[in-house]
Amino acid sequence: GWDWLYPWYRRIAPSFDPWVLAARDGAGRLCGILPLAREERRLGPARVRRLCILGDQRVGSDYLDVVAAPARRGEVTRAFARELLARRSEWDVLDLNDLDERSPTPAVLSDLFDGSGWEVRTFECSLCPNETFLDGETFDQFLRRTRRRDNYLRRRKWFEKQEGYRLEISTDPAALTRPLAEFFRLHALRWAEDGGSSGITSPRVEAFHRDATHLLAQAGKLRLYTLWVGQVAVASVYG
Repeated sequence: GWDWLYPWYRRIAPSFDPWVLAARDGAGRLCGILPLAREERRLGPARVRRLCILGDQRVGSDYLDVVAAPARRGEVTRAFARELLARRSEWDVLDLNDLDERSPTPAVLSDLFDGSGWEVRTFECSLCPNETFLDGETFDQFLRRTRRRDNYLRRRKWFEKQEGYRLEISTDPAALTRPLAEFFRLHALRWAEDGGSSGITSPRVEAFHRDATHLLAQAGKLRLYTLWVGQVAVASVYG
């Protein structure tokens, strides 16, 4: 959403040109968006104009894609593909990263671009591990299904015996300074033995996350979990 893409554009890629495609129905109602950006890259003596999805570099975005209601996803994506073909003199490479492998977008693009003089390539670039709860499933039922219940309960019981143990959930934009600082500290400690983090690589990326967490919290979308033992934060999850 805007809460994530705007700070990315502002902090990570301010030199990119926004290229946001919007689809509307006959009544003028918005039914789909493809939030792209265009950048120029030099390859030897040549300049290449690359179109990408906003948010696709440096910040670990997951499942970037066309935004549309499921029932209209196919037709909206085809409309965007036709528009991109019609404006092919304005770009050289369409580089769509971090799509879900189940996304229909690559197939739609391959179908419409086939025979038009373009080469279409798809490849696996990263893994995004996740778990899905069944309808009505409780957390305890989920743990039993994944065979993690005993391990989880044993570790939780140990933590509960520690003096000053507490789990803090931060959602208020006015109260993010301390938990976010602890998140950055713990993240750096976690990756120090491996030569540093590949997820938070510079002050610009830190600034992006500070902006994004504030905007997400304002919209009620942020959950920043901090596990404390006494006055020491020992674990953090940002989502």
